[in-house]
Amino acid sequence: MNKRQLHWVSRNRSRSTRSREVGDLVGQLVEGLEDSWHDNRQALCEVVSSITDEIFSAHCKLGWINRGVITILVDEPALVFDMQRRWQRALEDRLKRRLKRGQHYRVMFDYDRHG
Repeated sequence: MNKRQLHWVSRNRSRSTRSREVGDLVGQLVEGLEDSWHDNRQALCEVVSSITDEIFSAHCKLGWINRGVITILVDEPALVFDMQRRWQRALEDRLKRRLKRGQHYRVMFDYDRHG
């Protein structure tokens, strides 16, 4: 590198005032991913247990909640459509009545590939 290139690199390198600790960045990332769901988690468990049956309990578990979409994971691919057909509308309707006003959650079912 010549002197001019070294000067440019020196002038444009990241300054310590602009750098941040990794923990701060990870914390912000996690906060960005979190939904306001945590206040309503118990309400979801109550809603689900109040209207579902033992087949649902045996094959489904809460996956993730992101941007108003609740994903329920099903352990057998052949049951995904049946669970969705049977429970999606009932869960969405019950959640709409039980949770915070103005918050609407959509329920989706997906195969649990990792289970």
